[in-house]
Amino acid sequence: MTTYTVHEPSPPNANPAARAERMVFIREGFSWPGLVFGVLWLPFRGLWLEFAVLGALAVGLAGLVMAAGGSPQSASWAMTFVNLIVAFEINNLHRMRLERKGWRMVGVVSAAGFEDCERRFFQNWEPASAKAPPASAAAFNAPREAIGFWPTDRA
Repeated sequence: MTTYTVHEPSPPNANPAARAERMVFIREGFSWPGLVFGVLWLPFRGLWLEFAVLGALAVGLAGLVMAAGGSPQSASWAMTFVNLIVAFEINNLHRMRLERKGWRMVGVVSAAGFEDCERRFFQNWEPASAKAPPASAAAFNAPREAIGFWPTDRA
């Protein structure tokens, strides 16, 4: 089972087809390319700020290990540790980047694969402009009289 979060830019376009085209699906979980390529994978995802910060962390950590008298293998293990952090966090970093740019999360969807997730999301998705409040919303928001902790519908 694969889970994706769905994001759209703000303000959303009034045309539902244009809104659907601009939505971004970000997979939850571990990133194998993030593990293999590590910090070098970040710019390919457009995460330049994160690339600078984690690149500096990786170089600093490897330099610290070498300055402390560690072997090149120890520095390699330090880089592997940074790659592991990237692999677990790259999708969250991508979400935070979208949030900084003003995008908003509009849903979470799970299915067998990406195509199934996309189909399931758009089958259940209704643009905000087309949504009508549920009929029960008016009754729920009507003023009520409360006796103790129990509201009553006396009018």
